[in-house]
Amino acid sequence: KSLPEALMLQDCGIFFGGVNYPLWYLCALLWGGALCYSLLRCYKHKALSLIFPLIIFTGYTYLFNYNNGNIQVWDVVGGIKLTMLRGICGISLGVVLGHFMEKKHDIINNHNRFVDFISILSLIFFVVFLFAKTNYDNYGLITVCFILIGCFNSDSVINKITCWSGWTFLGTLSWEMLICHGRISIPLYENLIDKLISLNCIVEI
Repeated sequence: KSLPEALMLQDCGIFFGGVNYPLWYLCALLWGGALCYSLLRCYKHKALSLIFPLIIFTGYTYLFNYNNGNIQVWDVVGGIKLTMLRGICGISLGVVLGHFMEKKHDIINNHNRFVDFISILSLIFFVVFLFAKTNYDNYGLITVCFILIGCFNSDSVINKITCWSGWTFLGTLSWEMLICHGRISIPLYENLIDKLISLNCIVEI
């Protein structure tokens, strides 16, 4: 598994798993980003106005309906690895959203209070959806877009909050947690569950 991982090919469809399987995210980012970049370079207008919106709506529709609203899917369907599709959809959404904010920059800056209200409300809803007993990915997809619009406005409350220097330090911690959690926390968790079962501490409800 180390060879496909070194070539950034793990969980792209041809190879599955890896030495450190959370790195599938970087593989999807690399190859999905290469595809989106190629489309922008060769067909910029068509990509922004037609191809990317189609990828976003059809791709996310398929992903959300594949596993009852849960975007955590790892299967291969029709030769496409669904984690790769998820990455391409996310990159496409980011590109379209960035293009929209660039075109509407003046309008966004001229409506600071409205942008503040929508972005803060979206952040509250995002936290609520995160802790609600439901699949929050499809709701989070909407709220994150409005949060990013708030971040794009230099005078918004969200922008000032996210510009706090402490987020850089927390970001380095969360990045290390992302890279290491698969090989550290999951085996420890599974071992703990086995121990508790052996001690009859877990009762099936």
